[in-house]
Amino acid sequence: MKENVSQIGSLTCHVIEASHQAQSVFILCHGFGAPGSDLVPIARMISKYLPATHFVMPQGPLDLSQQFPLADARAWWEIEVGHIAKAIELGQFQEIQESVPAGLASARRKLLGVIELLSQQYQLPLDRFILGGFSQGAMLATDVALSMEESPLALSILSGTLICKKRWGGLAQKRPNLKVFQSHGRIDPLLPFSNAIALKELLEESGIKPDFLAFEDQHTIPVDVVGQLGQFLANHV
Repeated sequence: MKENVSQIGSLTCHVIEASHQAQSVFILCHGFGAPGSDLVPIARMISKYLPATHFVMPQGPLDLSQQFPLADARAWWEIEVGHIAKAIELGQFQEIQESVPAGLASARRKLLGVIELLSQQYQLPLDRFILGGFSQGAMLATDVALSMEESPLALSILSGTLICKKRWGGLAQKRPNLKVFQSHGRIDPLLPFSNAIALKELLEESGIKPDFLAFEDQHTIPVDVVGQLGQFLANHV
């Protein structure tokens, strides 16, 4: 496998190219405040299950270095962390579920641009793309997977949550055959488990049947979850 950092469209991306002829592309989006390279180790682990897949890890367009000076922190859109924490404390989950982040549309356009360029570069149709991410990146991956002109091959939601409830509910009805892997920690203090269940139920109501994995931990990606995701994708890719 060959690793490099490339500018693809408007986004800087960490790329791991398969040694074999690529049959699919897996785009993995990092979470809020993480560096663009954050999910590279995860991609390396999953690549053992998908030897004919290229992995692309885009870097969020927002630089958060002033907020997090000791890390190469990036984001897909601004988050009012205090406001969300207060809503969770008060049990105002509906407010989170119906929220539409101001920067989501811009992030969606940027990622769709990357997908279009990769489709041309690797000569692969949109239905050979896998979308995935962690936390905020999982929200973006979900939004993009539901927004693409054609349904992607699969969607991986790692510790994501339900936002854009009205929009996602309408779009999901057009994706009944979308293969979805979803995982979430039961004691996640940042994105409550109940909101992950709400997302699962919204997808189910639209005809999608997520492979849902709950784990006894907080806001993270356990090693065994990576293994099960890899096996899930191997079975479908």
